[in-house]
Amino acid sequence: MKVLLLFIAVLYCSNTFACDCAVIGLIDRFESADFVATAEIKKVTPDTLDTDYHNIEIKINEIFKGSKVSKLKISSVLNSSCAFYTPENSKWLIFAYKDSDNDLLFGACSGAIQLDRKVDNKKYPGLTKKIELSNQRKLNVLKYLKDSELDIKNEFRLSYTFLNNCLENGKGFELKEGSFGLYEIKFNKKLRIRKITSIKKIPDQELNNIIVNCFRESFELYLNNKSKIIRSSSIIIGIYFYAAENEHPSFVSIFDL
Repeated sequence: MKVLLLFIAVLYCSNTFACDCAVIGLIDRFESADFVATAEIKKVTPDTLDTDYHNIEIKINEIFKGSKVSKLKISSVLNSSCAFYTPENSKWLIFAYKDSDNDLLFGACSGAIQLDRKVDNKKYPGLTKKIELSNQRKLNVLKYLKDSELDIKNEFRLSYTFLNNCLENGKGFELKEGSFGLYEIKFNKKLRIRKITSIKKIPDQELNNIIVNCFRESFELYLNNKSKIIRSSSIIIGIYFYAAENEHPSFVSIFDL
């Protein structure tokens, strides 16, 4: 648990956090992005028209969403708290979005992750493994979304939460690290849940039942503004398994740490 807490601290005490970015889950990022891929940065050059941007050339490893491209833009804004840069020859998981000029763009708040990021193993023992497991978990989820061709949508940009700690009933199970489940939540115009479907079950039936019951009894959807939705819809939520660490039991969470 100590290593996990350290990992969370390192993860969020970064440019992204200093930039005051919204915390957005992996599936919602995938849904809203126009391009999702792993790639190596081959060349980085300043944008000649705007010093807040750099142009990059990439070599794609795997595309999860969107069409194959070789060039993107980054919002570098180097002299700000949102400063962002992709060094040449570094490897990234990229979430990019089309700007007003139809260029694919990403930056500090887009959710991009440097996959070959290094940490001081002497200073932070065990942290490198945590980062690698976190990255692999995200890649496994993205591969599943790609291969299953799920209709991922959050058309009303709903937020969601559990009203109590019911997921704590899922502590202590023994599963493979990186296991995850995907659950479709159907709801009506009043945001009341109508149906819960296990699209991809957590690979333990008892734990899966705990999760479904938790959705049924404690899950709440809400709008960030006060407008109303115009029709019934659905949303897909991920639940992620984290293995036991020393005296701390395994647990499941709605957060992709």
